[in-house]
Amino acid sequence: MSPEDTITPAQAAMIAGIGIVAGGIYLWPQPTIQAGGQTAGWAVLAAGPMMMAALALWNALLRPWRGSDLGTVLSAALGLLGRLLTWWYAVLLILYMAAVGSLFGTLSSEVLAPRTPAPIFIVFAAGVGAWAATLRLPTLGRLAQLWATIAGVLTIAIGAVGVRNLHWPSATLPVIPLHLAPVVNAMLREVYLWVPYPLLLTLVRRTNSPFRHVPRAVWISVWAQWALLIWLYALTVGTLGTWPVRELRWPTVFVYELIEVSSFLITQVGVLVVVVWTVVFITFWAANMWHIGVLLRGKARAADPRVVLAATALSVALGCVLQLFPAFTTQLLSADLSVAIALWTATSLGCLGVRVLVGRRASLGS
Repeated sequence: MSPEDTITPAQAAMIAGIGIVAGGIYLWPQPTIQAGGQTAGWAVLAAGPMMMAALALWNALLRPWRGSDLGTVLSAALGLLGRLLTWWYAVLLILYMAAVGSLFGTLSSEVLAPRTPAPIFIVFAAGVGAWAATLRLPTLGRLAQLWATIAGVLTIAIGAVGVRNLHWPSATLPVIPLHLAPVVNAMLREVYLWVPYPLLLTLVRRTNSPFRHVPRAVWISVWAQWALLIWLYALTVGTLGTWPVRELRWPTVFVYELIEVSSFLITQVGVLVVVVWTVVFITFWAANMWHIGVLLRGKARAADPRVVLAATALSVALGCVLQLFPAFTTQLLSADLSVAIALWTATSLGCLGVRVLVGRRASLGS
């Protein structure tokens, strides 16, 4: 891989930030509260350390093998099993993109342009995202840096204006005593936020930092995503209370709609937020389609356009079909895919752990 194909740790962090959490914002924090109730706060607090621990374990187990992406590393470590694990994850990611795309189309048709059919939004965003996925990685990194910064600043700044609407601040606090069973259930229901997390494992191998170390910027990215989730959880639950969040279709969007400032400037900023989050979704699509294109082809440079096109077409088709089944789409995203990615992670880490132990024993025996 030539130096021109590498990215800076900051770019990797921004791509990961958009490529992971941006897809789960539409439902957040409803699935966690539905599963955990008053104990959901504990699950939210555990989300960041849980992701950090998983990333650290992956990094430790993958150190002995080189490769430009997670797919080639798994193949080098596990052979055919590694390829099967790569395809398994690619299928999960396509299903995830279909579900998130369906929610994006529904939200856009309900909130932004009520008379516009949802598939139009899905096709448009996915088409532009697929084109961006075929760009060189440094270019995608610069796009992610720009829009992640703008979206983050606007989301926090406008949300700060809405702090005056906090009528239920005590609802955001974790309850005591702690009941473990609902907390674990809530944690499992929020795993859907991290379905694209293997993107991090590929990006760290394309940075210009030392090969065997996860750049500090990537760790900061995970913490920043966790902080954003806590902020949105506190703003949404503190404004509405626990029970309304369980029932509303778009609780976080509803909270932002409640923020009113009688100012021409703020009105224009509101329009800008809509445009920015649409671009963020496009960048989110591009990052994950790029990853699929890399995983299934293993090219050193840009993702294979044929793989990106096929994955995008399949995700869009499934997303349009899921428009007919909104309840199933929510269940698929927040429950089924959460279990599936947890099972994939446990299987992959278990196989890698056995492989590392066997390798060490062989080296000691020789």
